[in-house]
Amino acid sequence: MKTDHQTTLAWSRGAWTILLLLSLCLAVQSASPADPPVAHPALSKKDTPPLKDTWEAAFLDGVHVGHVHRLFREIHVNSNLLVESSVEMDLAFRRHRQPVRWHSIHATHETPSGRLLTFILQEGVGTQQRLYRKGRVEDQKLIWTTQMGQRPTTEKQLALKESVLGLYAQEVLLAHRARSLKQVQIHRFEPVFDSVLPVQIKILESETTMLLDGQKPSLLKTEWRTLGVAEQDAPPERIWVNEEGECVKRQTRLPLLGELTCYRTTEQRAKSGLASAKLDIGQSSLFPLDRPLPTARQLKSATYRATLIGFEDVVKAFPSDGFQEVRKVGEQQVEIRVQGWRKPEAAPVFGRKDSSQPPLEYLKSNEWITSQDARVQQLARLASGTEIDLWQKAVRIERWVHQNMKSFQTTEGFATASEAAQTLAGDCKGHAVLAAAMCRASGVPSRIVIGLVYVPREKAMGFHMWLEVWIDGHWFALDPTQGLGGVGADHIKVIDHHLNDQGSFTPMLHVARLAGKMQLEVLSSGLEGR
Repeated sequence: MKTDHQTTLAWSRGAWTILLLLSLCLAVQSASPADPPVAHPALSKKDTPPLKDTWEAAFLDGVHVGHVHRLFREIHVNSNLLVESSVEMDLAFRRHRQPVRWHSIHATHETPSGRLLTFILQEGVGTQQRLYRKGRVEDQKLIWTTQMGQRPTTEKQLALKESVLGLYAQEVLLAHRARSLKQVQIHRFEPVFDSVLPVQIKILESETTMLLDGQKPSLLKTEWRTLGVAEQDAPPERIWVNEEGECVKRQTRLPLLGELTCYRTTEQRAKSGLASAKLDIGQSSLFPLDRPLPTARQLKSATYRATLIGFEDVVKAFPSDGFQEVRKVGEQQVEIRVQGWRKPEAAPVFGRKDSSQPPLEYLKSNEWITSQDARVQQLARLASGTEIDLWQKAVRIERWVHQNMKSFQTTEGFATASEAAQTLAGDCKGHAVLAAAMCRASGVPSRIVIGLVYVPREKAMGFHMWLEVWIDGHWFALDPTQGLGGVGADHIKVIDHHLNDQGSFTPMLHVARLAGKMQLEVLSSGLEGR
């Protein structure tokens, strides 16, 4: 039986969107680093002495996995003096024995006073789905384009109320203000939210901290926190600076990966002594159960208890609907009752009707669920044949995708339905978006579900993607990765979404915030429904 449960998500200041694409990947094979960006050609010139050129060795949970290179220099553009900056990060590790390499470059042009003028951000793990963002400030607006791989470029814009700082202004900020203020607030572009957000910088007390060479100097500790979003979505970054305000150590938590610590050092030391082959972060995306789930795929009902840490409202961590009920049972605990193998002929267990009319937003073709694509429509007709019953159409499509789509260990983050229709190969995400698009092409409203599924060989729950279809006022689950005509109570929903206008992948944050923050117990399970 095909399974798909693993996920990769990491976070770093200024460059983290591409890693959301990897949430819900079965495994990630090795990938070549992304090519350098082309919008700032001066970055490669060596004839201008840099304002600053630093290297950092990057450690993930104490293991040396890569480096960060920060380069800043002055340039002249149309007789105007500007500062050009680039921050390059290169990390390598393993996930369930498969090598993963992530490479990003974030570059900006800014005025000498630090006001952002242009930026580029290129990130990638796979060879086909690198993200490339390019933006500029014009007439009090930030205008930027986003392109993934060879897909069409999309453009967005945002009115600016505050000046947005470039990379160099952020780099030297503490050198100018660390001793005079206890708190500073700046604004910067946060790609994962496709928005400019305020960042609060707190100047804390000096403390003794261990550095890469074993020394333990007294350094000033600061904390950088993105405001307006939950800490689970944007963990704070801690930066230690010396008497001159120079950063010598940075540390932040990477959801699903661990603690990332970067130490200021030489280029040679930053690039040598890598031990990434020793680090396998696969277990961080699994949620072990206190006891196994026998015959999990056939479970008609199950009740779980989730203990959640750091959530303001634990009930909102999981949705309730006609076949999944969530209730609070403790300050940090919820009980999740799931009814599996739900079919249109059976009434919802928890007595909720979603809609009396077909929800039109779940019939639209969008960037991911490309139901208007000619190949997708051809496959939909092939799979559904002459069937007119909506549920039976959906079941036929689920079965066809399962039988005809090859499951493989993808190097890419998130394929569209059009791409999956051409290759007929992919992980759970490819199976889900193709089946959802084929359903919409056949007149069956559909939506994507991201959640957890039982992984027998690990005796744990792992991240997964499937779909739901709307039939006569209710949503019913299908899983083309398994192809069983329904799903068992070994599936726990975290979020459902139509994926319209979701270029920034914010729905992925709902599953990512669970990593390292939840323990699961099985209270009951059975083959008989209520």
